[in-house]
Amino acid sequence: MSDGKLRAESVEHRQAMTYAIFALQIHFRNHADVLVSGNDFVHFVEGDRRRYLSPDCYVVSGVYPNKSRDNFKTWEERASPAVVFEFTSKETKRENSGSKRRDYEQFLKTPEYYLFDPKDEDLKPRLQGLVLEDGTFRDLALDQNNRLYSPALDLYLGYEGEQFRFYDPKTGIALSPRKKSMIAPRERNGR
Repeated sequence: MSDGKLRAESVEHRQAMTYAIFALQIHFRNHADVLVSGNDFVHFVEGDRRRYLSPDCYVVSGVYPNKSRDNFKTWEERASPAVVFEFTSKETKRENSGSKRRDYEQFLKTPEYYLFDPKDEDLKPRLQGLVLEDGTFRDLALDQNNRLYSPALDLYLGYEGEQFRFYDPKTGIALSPRKKSMIAPRERNGR
């Protein structure tokens, strides 16, 4: 589902979304004021149930993560997503780069917005990042490893093949979506 419209996700899209949510939940597991969620509704206009977004993954600081929520209402939580991830496809690229981008920028004032194309079909470059400066999104430049640094998360974002990954800035190792493990970088010979 994407913002209330029934849409099947590709395997690659679902893997990226699931990885992002679980890896970040584990990364922030010791923070009592950081919520990591995704593929649910973020309502941003009180009294208007039609004004919502459904980010693939998002992070909100300053809220209790273990509270039971059917959806996220910015006016009740007194907070908005600090970081949003959308994993694009041919079907969602226009929406993610158009109306969703506008809503994240103008209404939610999301400080960091990232797009990744798991199939590398339509988004060029396939990993893109935007940061909010003076009320307007500014494009981030990929580094020499085709990665982006997220100040809010203190992590690098990148990919290996079709797999979206978060990387520890100190070790360079990818975060795992499982407790107590990290994903070691692939060796050149594929082992």
